[in-house]
Order: sequence, then structure tokens, then C-alpha cells
Amino acid sequence: MDITEEERVERKRCRWTAYALQNHLIPVDQDEPESSTVVALCGLIGIPVDAPVRDGSLPKCAWCAYAELDGTVETEG
Repeated sequence: MDITEEERVERKRCRWTAYALQNHLIPVDQDEPESSTVVALCGLIGIPVDAPVRDGSLPKCAWCAYAELDGTVETEG
């Protein structure tokens, strides 16, 4: 499945981060220190300073993982 340049521009850029015993995808544009909350693609709400990085020992959230697999998002890191 090839993704056109137009589709690539429309995809959200996200990064994996650990919240609630799973890794979730957080849109990169929410990575602002002054923000009081961030919302993962699956709807989970978290505090930015709680877990700033991915934890390799935790599983991926199924909803977020599917968004990555179907090409809806572009992950960094």
C-alpha cells in the first residue's frame, strides 16, 4: 500500500509515551510544557510530566497500535 504525498501531509505526527501501564500515541503538537493535559489517540488523558518517554517493558495500547499499523499516524522516535 503506497501512501501519496498528499496523504502523508494529512497524517498526524505522534510519539509513543507510557501512561496507565501501556504505551500510547500522543500527537507531537501536544508536547508543550505549559499544557496541563495531553490526550492520546485512544482518548486517554494524561499529565505531560508523568511519563515523557516510551517504556519498552510495557505493551502498546491496541487502539494506538492499530492507528500506527494502518498508516493513520506517522510515529517519531
